[in-house]
Amino acid sequence: MIKIIEHKNWNTKKVYDKSGKYLVITYFRCPKHLLFKNKMVNDTNQNLCGGWAYFKDNNAEIWKRVKKGLKPMGTLHFWAKNEAEALAMFKDIKKEGKKFHSQYEKSDDRITILVSVRGKMKDLFDLDSLIQDYANIDIDLDEEIRAVANMEINKFFENWDNEIWLTGLILGYPIENTMACERQWLR
Repeated sequence: MIKIIEHKNWNTKKVYDKSGKYLVITYFRCPKHLLFKNKMVNDTNQNLCGGWAYFKDNNAEIWKRVKKGLKPMGTLHFWAKNEAEALAMFKDIKKEGKKFHSQYEKSDDRITILVSVRGKMKDLFDLDSLIQDYANIDIDLDEEIRAVANMEINKFFENWDNEIWLTGLILGYPIENTMACERQWLR
């Protein structure tokens, strides 16, 4: 559950657990109006970040959202003892053919599947509006954002936990949330 508290020039965004009883995080000074819009960047994706759980099966929900074009990229985590489940999920992803990028990684105790839509960053996201929205809160990311414009999104499989703005974007977290993180306007 999300509660928006409107102020004159900005909003406060409070995220509660699934029951609505417990406050999970508060984002302060969220811009009231953003130029950047993208159906793959939304509040539901924030609920899949691993820090809190809204869904019975986060892995299935992440894959479903990537498949429906509601999340740009996701990481699915399994314990090694659940390898059959991980392999079944990976097989389901591979069934989709060339629609998605995917990668299977196994360590001693964990299995990670990375999955993403296909496309260059500039084709998936309106980077000009993203640059402008950050500039509107006095964060100059022009050079950094333009540096990734021609990269395929799966280039971040190797290093997806990156700069806050980039991690938020490729995992589909709301821009106003990542802005609050950049400015440390959260609690």
